[in-house]
Formats: sequence, C-alpha cells, structure tokens
Amino acid sequence: MLTLYYDAFHGWLEVPIETIKAIGVADKISGFSYKKEGNAYLEKEYDAVLFMTAAKAKGLEIEVIEKGCSFCECRGYDYYK
Repeated sequence: MLTLYYDAFHGWLEVPIETIKAIGVADKISGFSYKKEGNAYLEKEYDAVLFMTAAKAKGLEIEVIEKGCSFCECRGYDYYK
C-alpha cells in the first residue's frame, strides 16, 4: 500500500526508492519529485503515473490511500534528481 499526499496545489506518491529501481523507472523520474530517507515522493501528474503504469505492466497491483495536508512536507525535501 502506498500513500498519495496532496495539498491544495499538488500531490506526491510516496514510494520506496528500491521499489522504483525494481520496477525499472528510477532513471526516468523527473526533477519535480522529491526524496528523503529511502523514499521518493513522486509528482502526481507524471512521475506517479509513470511508476504506476510500469508496475501494472509487471503485473503488480498497488493500492493507494490518499492523505490530505494543508502544506505537504515533501516540498522541503531534496529533489529526486
């Protein structure tokens, strides 16, 4: 199960970086995503879709829960790239 964090402006899917590597899209993640402590926060409009599409192509079913926040902390994390 993965968490999609969102605020009034945007959203990010929290995914372990090792999972992104295993799916095979680690080198395709844009600079609009963030990272912290072994997790990536994939930008909702492109990177999260890229990841979910690749996971589905590998036969994985991923459940996503949504968690709203007034201002998502991941905005202050290091950029993924």
